[in-house]
Amino acid sequence: MAEQPIRVGMEVFGSDGLFVGRVKEVTADALWIDRTLKRDIWVPRRAVHGVIEDHITLAVRADQAGNLGPA
Repeated sequence: MAEQPIRVGMEVFGSDGLFVGRVKEVTADALWIDRTLKRDIWVPRRAVHGVIEDHITLAVRADQAGNLGPA
């Protein structure tokens, strides 16, 4: 099965199933995540665990997503 492309507007969840935010921008190495009432963050693509339909699951819990640092 081919990996689905990551697109602007997709919802991002932590490995714990909690909502992180929505994809605001996609680069070759990272995703810019728009988070409600929190600062937006860059998440490196290597932190993406899976993509199913319009949902992205990270390899870390939602509360750890802001600690991944720049791509």
